[in-house]
Amino acid sequence: MVGKKQWCFRMVCLWVFLPQLVFGEGDWDFREVRWGMGRLAVMAAEKATPEPVRGPYLSYKLWMLDGEVFLRYRFVENRLVEARYVFSVKGREGFSTLVDLLRDKYGEGVPLSDAPEEGGGWTWETQRTHIHMDFSPGGHVRIVYAGKEVSNWLHEKQEAALKREHARVLSLF
Repeated sequence: MVGKKQWCFRMVCLWVFLPQLVFGEGDWDFREVRWGMGRLAVMAAEKATPEPVRGPYLSYKLWMLDGEVFLRYRFVENRLVEARYVFSVKGREGFSTLVDLLRDKYGEGVPLSDAPEEGGGWTWETQRTHIHMDFSPGGHVRIVYAGKEVSNWLHEKQEAALKREHARVLSLF
């Protein structure tokens, strides 16, 4: 029989090493996670303590680029589907700095309007991720990373639910 200390040690090891065992090392989709990972695997990869939050989310306060940044992961059926940063920036310079950093990492990107800094935003694509960045008049920049495969899975799931609901409503007439 396994003692309580030994059981706790095994659980901690599993919690810490599960992401590497299941997903391997490197080639991360975002930070040190991959799309589709479960909540516990993301918590183990992030290592910091998440903020208290309700719903299908994990939320963290981070310090990046000389300021506090909010990071939120969103899960559907315990699968990571989206991550987002929210930066507080001072004026257009902060927005431009973030655009330059994303260009350095992901390439030129596509502006979503003639004046993306006015709220239209930018978009980038990688093999497995869609990245969208926009600027709010309140001085916040939001960068949303979404896994392409899990987004397609979620879209198909939602479409199937709509079809079922449509059929149910039609059966009432």
